[in-house]
Amino acid sequence: MPDDHAPDEFGPFQFVILVLSLLLLATLAAELLLPVPAEVSRLIGIIDVAVCGVFLAYVVSARSNSRNWMQK
Repeated sequence: MPDDHAPDEFGPFQFVILVLSLLLLATLAAELLLPVPAEVSRLIGIIDVAVCGVFLAYVVSARSNSRNWMQK
C-alpha cells in the first residue's frame, strides 16, 4: 500500500536537536568516566534540562502538526 504522507524533511531545527543530543550524550559520558568538579557537573545538569526542554517543545510541536495533518 503506497504511503501518501510525504516524509518529513530534515531541517535546521532537527539538525540542532541532533547536534545538541549528541553533545549532551558525550558530556554526560565524560562526566561518568572522568573526574569533573562539582561546578562543572552542575552546569552539565542545567544544560541537560534546557536541552530536554527544547526537545520536549519539538515533540509537542511535531505531534500537533501530525494531528493537524491527519484532520485534513
